[in-house]
Amino acid sequence: MGVIRATRGWDDEEWAGATARAARGWLDADGTVTDAGIAARERIEVETDERCAALWEPIGGTGARRLAELIAPVNDAFTAAGTCRQLR
Repeated sequence: MGVIRATRGWDDEEWAGATARAARGWLDADGTVTDAGIAARERIEVETDERCAALWEPIGGTGARRLAELIAPVNDAFTAAGTCRQLR
């Protein structure tokens, strides 16, 4: 979780507010993402995909797949560093 805090540049007050969201059941007492947190993140990602679909239309499926190929090493690096838990 320290990486997440650092990348956002949050001060102690902002971090306290964010970790208070543990009351939603998205984080456990030590700040680890719970199954409920993973499910919530997945719902948010699906909704984001749905809302952004029109933005991808100009490059089409082929362009979207190529972009995914190009950014895969970035995703892999973040996952390997433990920055983000692999969700899919």
